[in-house]
Amino acid sequence: MAEVLRKQATGRPANGPLFDKIWNLATTFRPIVERLGLGPETTPYALRHSSIVRQLLKGVPTRVVAAHHDTSVQMVEKNYSRYIIGDPSEALTRATLIDFGAWSGSVVVDPTIRLA
Repeated sequence: MAEVLRKQATGRPANGPLFDKIWNLATTFRPIVERLGLGPETTPYALRHSSIVRQLLKGVPTRVVAAHHDTSVQMVEKNYSRYIIGDPSEALTRATLIDFGAWSGSVVVDPTIRLA
């Protein structure tokens, strides 16, 4: 399917529509699914759902996932919260914490200066 969509996008502006007229799912999508040997459960919604889940499981920020799927952060959080992997700030700050498991007795601590 990706190959078919890439061909359809050739020569079109990056933000332009892929199809010149309304895309009729019965005449366009279903034959492609059948030709690829995919089951009847393969629907545009199923592809969208799996795309959202894959991105969330890879840690893509919820706001980015929502924007790329033309939905809101609130709807992504409401419907996909079980797939959201923590707060990205946790991963950023975790690397700066002292690992006492690997502590060798010398830790650089920046002394706090008391301002009057």
